[in-house]
Amino acid sequence: TDSAAAATAIACGIKADNGTIGIGPDGKAYASILELLEKRGFRTGLVATSTITHATPAAFASHVESRGSEEQIAEQMFLITDAKKQMAALDQKPPAGE
Repeated sequence: TDSAAAATAIACGIKADNGTIGIGPDGKAYASILELLEKRGFRTGLVATSTITHATPAAFASHVESRGSEEQIAEQMFLITDAKKQMAALDQKPPAGE
């Protein structure tokens, strides 16, 4: 098992093929624990000593077929963040827990 599959197993609770991030052997994207908590109103974040687009942290915030797709991983991470900011600006309610 490589780090992409191992991190996907930890983040999403599923078995994954080597090299895939956030995607099961059936080709379906599975939500990570961070994504599930965000849907429940929790604030989440990632801290890494590697690049944030490395397979291990990426498994918590992206869904790609190849761990080498770091540009696509970055796009997914930033699109999610931008969408959240836009939603917060439109709603103008404080996030849950504040």
